[in-house]
Amino acid sequence: MAKKSDCGSPSPLLVLLLALAAGPATAGLYGQSDDVVLLDTSTVHAHLLNSNSAWFVELYASWCGHCINFAPTWKALAQDIKDWRPAVYLAAMDCAEPENVQTCSGLGVTGFPTVQYYKAFAQSTREGRRILAPHGDVQDNVRILRHMIINYLEKNEDTWPSACPPLEPASATEVQEFFGNNIEQYLALIFEDNESYLGREVTMDMLQYENIVVRRVLGSNQELVRQYQVKSLPSLYVLSRNGSFSNILLSRNERSLYTSFLQTLPGVVQGLFTIIGPPNTDMNPEQLSDMWKHADKNKVYMADLESGLHYSLRVEVSKFSTLAGDKLTALRKYVTVLAKFFPARPYLKNLLQSLDNWLRSRANTQISYSDFRNMVDNNEQVPDAVLTSDVTWVGCQGSKSWLRGFPCSVWTLFHVLTVQAAYNDQYQLKETYPLEVLDALRGYVQHFFGCAECAVHFENMAKETMTLVSSMNEAILWLWSRHNQVNYRLAGAPSEDPQFPKRQWPSFDMCPTCRNMVRRRSTWIEGSILDFLKAHFCLQNIATDYLVPEVELLERQRRARRQRRKKRETSKERNTKEEKDTLENNRVEIPTHGLESHRPSNIQKPSIIWMSSRINDQYEDIVDLDSFVEQQYESKTLKDLTRRRKHKTGRRETLVFTMEEDQQLDLDYAVAQESLQKKGMDSRYLIGVLLEEVGKDGDTPARRRWFRLLGVGFSHLDISLCVILYFLSIMCLFGMYMYFSMKMRCRKGRAGFPKL
Repeated sequence: MAKKSDCGSPSPLLVLLLALAAGPATAGLYGQSDDVVLLDTSTVHAHLLNSNSAWFVELYASWCGHCINFAPTWKALAQDIKDWRPAVYLAAMDCAEPENVQTCSGLGVTGFPTVQYYKAFAQSTREGRRILAPHGDVQDNVRILRHMIINYLEKNEDTWPSACPPLEPASATEVQEFFGNNIEQYLALIFEDNESYLGREVTMDMLQYENIVVRRVLGSNQELVRQYQVKSLPSLYVLSRNGSFSNILLSRNERSLYTSFLQTLPGVVQGLFTIIGPPNTDMNPEQLSDMWKHADKNKVYMADLESGLHYSLRVEVSKFSTLAGDKLTALRKYVTVLAKFFPARPYLKNLLQSLDNWLRSRANTQISYSDFRNMVDNNEQVPDAVLTSDVTWVGCQGSKSWLRGFPCSVWTLFHVLTVQAAYNDQYQLKETYPLEVLDALRGYVQHFFGCAECAVHFENMAKETMTLVSSMNEAILWLWSRHNQVNYRLAGAPSEDPQFPKRQWPSFDMCPTCRNMVRRRSTWIEGSILDFLKAHFCLQNIATDYLVPEVELLERQRRARRQRRKKRETSKERNTKEEKDTLENNRVEIPTHGLESHRPSNIQKPSIIWMSSRINDQYEDIVDLDSFVEQQYESKTLKDLTRRRKHKTGRRETLVFTMEEDQQLDLDYAVAQESLQKKGMDSRYLIGVLLEEVGKDGDTPARRRWFRLLGVGFSHLDISLCVILYFLSIMCLFGMYMYFSMKMRCRKGRAGFPKL
């Protein structure tokens, strides 16, 4: 974590001159002069997935002290193995950048720095394997990582990088047949033990060079050892195409000497390879000057506090998709002390209180980060509640973009919270206990603070003495003393900002009464220090410079909410349209060649009233009630439309009939077509019915087909009424027949009697 400085804020001119003297500034820990590929959200998938190269990626936060300490190792490794490209690439991505936060979370990053290996032709970011970064000096770290890279390459022989040479030991047969199977001029053999990495490292060093191949030979290969009379290990032998070979004796058996010698052989030249390089991320002096903000060292800035809150809740917590158990408890405690003691502006206070209530209601369950983020972003539309999404460092700004910043804001935030908790306890404004703020700080750092090494150091300090704190004033002093311990440990480290050196705080000019000089040694006066801390971190000493007004933040939030709503509606409309288009495209068009003459020129939807006589004079006035209902309510949902299309048998999608198939059906299409026209339908219904019958029953009898055909366009109710009417007509005719038959019999009987 960062520290408070006893130095005043350097002038913008001084910062500019120092930046120019130090060389070009970059937006992160790596720049264009480093042999490291810089990734971001827009390039990470394109580089890591389906690549014919292996990738080793450092995922870091530019403010993280451990990351800053590890950066020289990564830079030195990139310089050391730059000739291993394009088989192996080293890359880095700054997860502290807002646009990279979600991507880093998706890569499974929970602490910094994280080094991941992606084999060649990886299909998913889930295939990344985490590598434990070494903690030694730079030279030892580079050697360890170089060997780890070779080990990972050999473990994934099934996905070998395209440009990577073979690393397995050569056999006697391969050596003897080499020049017959290859066009290279030289074959370099490095005889070594099985555990040695020299041969494999030199092989990788030479992969960009043409006209030479380097192979490793184990000392246990007695055939080759006897053939070339190898006396010691390691040994370098160079074989030429003309059949000669030489034992190369160098002053030392070192990788650099082997590589340098082989690169200078006659005819050995560096080949042409397309190498992925770093983008230009340098900032010009004008940008540096514009970024600097004047800060009063005697003030605490609300911009630092709100920026730290935003980063802690929207970035640090986002590394976990699900929050449960100890993590959820730590988060709940953290938000609780914020809601109780943070001297927030009114709208931020409303948000923190609503967030605290929401977490309390879910204390014994697990929650997703997406739900938590919805509350932080106020998607639940709590009235007048907002947290800025801007990151503006003022008192915590560093001379470089990756120095100080968030760690400084965390220290400042909890100093403010301990002091505000003491004021609340003094005036009995809210119920609290001495360790409440410190417990929240400990839990947050342990579970969410990105710098893993920093979290371990803080946890060790907390275990030692934090439980001894018994009052609010002791909590203030405990945090101050541990802050100074961290300053002492990190003084002179690479993470130290040269313009804000890590010294014991407060300085003499800030608090002359806080120190007591005894025999040229200064000791702290705790009573004076306590008074100073309470005055420095009180509400009245918090400056609101560089803050965006809350009214403007609220309007931004509403505008963003409207944009999200509009985006959802647009997406919904697009999906609906695509689904409709898909349903329409699934229709099979029916060729109507030969049937056009039978199609009516004017067809209208069936109507509940009698159709106009000028259009339908030649047709029967028959109303299809089912068709009328369906056609008048076509604006039903897509689900209903799909269901109707699936189950409706009156309107059928049809396939194409060939002329031969037409001839096989013993039907008079002209007669059928004329009947359909009378019912206001075209020829597609005829073919649809026939196809369905054939599809269901195979060789369907003509009588059955005619029955189905004549029923086309009628509902079940229509058919039932027709059947009843037909039956009644038949019964009427039968009754008339019986009546006239009886009448005729009576007349014949009378005619046979004799006249009187």
